[in-house]
Amino acid sequence: MIRPAVCADAPGIYTLICALEETRFPQEIFMWELDIMLGSPSHILLVSEEQGDIVGLLHMRMEFQLHHCGKVAEILELIVSREVRSKGIGAALLKAARAQAVQQHCI
Repeated sequence: MIRPAVCADAPGIYTLICALEETRFPQEIFMWELDIMLGSPSHILLVSEEQGDIVGLLHMRMEFQLHHCGKVAEILELIVSREVRSKGIGAALLKAARAQAVQQHCI
């Protein structure tokens, strides 16, 4: 199931991002910034949830860009857990992100 991320998803998001970057980030700073992003209309965070676990994440930022003279959506992070890859989760996250960008009038 693809849905907008909520604060309760923070541990799963942290795990995925650390896996993506093959490191362990300072958890307190990470959680602080994630909370800010979740409350920002400029950031869209979508998760894929399977049986209560966060197995995929797409983070997209939207902003007005002068060289486009319009609002643009940019994907900053996209990850699917190794255990569930090749099941179409990444494609589903991209499709949901595109729908959000269109809804937010991005060009």
